[in-house]
Amino acid sequence: MAIIKRFHKAPFLIFKLFSFITGSVLSIFFTIGCTKPNNELIASYGMPVADFKVSGTVRSADQHLPIKGIAIYLSDTLDSAQAGAPVTTDSLGKYLLTADVFPNFQGKVIIHARDFDSSLNGSFLPKDTTISLPDSAFKGASGEYLGLDSENVDLYLGRSAQ
Repeated sequence: MAIIKRFHKAPFLIFKLFSFITGSVLSIFFTIGCTKPNNELIASYGMPVADFKVSGTVRSADQHLPIKGIAIYLSDTLDSAQAGAPVTTDSLGKYLLTADVFPNFQGKVIIHARDFDSSLNGSFLPKDTTISLPDSAFKGASGEYLGLDSENVDLYLGRSAQ
């Protein structure tokens, strides 16, 4: 009778061992497949998000001189929701924006330039510049999705008539 009880438990033990081995192998493949080259884990679910950096210089359109104190921010072309934190140009007119974007969703972002301190540097007209972000911009040389891109965009603002 004891032999029969052990025989009935054998399929359960084999199934349990098979499940343990399968789970271990799959977890190893999942870990290997979800790491960047520097062993940093990346998300492997949902809509892909990319780290996007845009930098450049803001200058006056008439004199090509750098403009300090211009607010710069990004938005998607489908809605006006701001992506990332706004920045202000430095004394050389330079800016650096960082934001998370959805590269496969629309493929474009808008860079907004606004003069909020016209008393310091003159009064400049607002400017919106649309740039394209093709899906290939976020991929490496071998076609793997890296989720990183950067662009250099110089902006030229016209003076407002006051």
